[in-house]
Amino acid sequence: MLAALCDDDKFITEKLKNLLLTYAKENRIIIEIDEFQSGERLLNSEIDYDIIVLDYQLGNTDGLTVAKELRKRNVLSCIIFLTSYPHFMIDAFEVNTFRFLLKPIDKSKFFKAIDDYVKIIDANYPITIIQNKELKKNKFE
Repeated sequence: MLAALCDDDKFITEKLKNLLLTYAKENRIIIEIDEFQSGERLLNSEIDYDIIVLDYQLGNTDGLTVAKELRKRNVLSCIIFLTSYPHFMIDAFEVNTFRFLLKPIDKSKFFKAIDDYVKIIDANYPITIIQNKELKKNKFE
């Protein structure tokens, strides 16, 4: 899984990274993480991330503007917004936001959001194996 963390607060980005690494370890999955301190840097990346954790208030721009640009490019990443300002939540759903989490970050809510995303992906992309010359699709729970 590829994840992008975009927050202009280095402390928050580091906390998110540690949470994702803990999640990966507990669930025995591999998560590659890129960190961005600005929306512009994220937009300059050519990587298609599975998950983007995006701060709503980003220095020179805002997360909603960044998310709109990503969606214009047909980026289908799961976007999880973080904010200290919950009144922006309604606007965030214009860009098909997966979750909207408040700061300070609650570990259980963050892990629940990742769990829900993983369940959707597992349901939509089952693993296909060949066994005794027969195709079988497995879903892991």
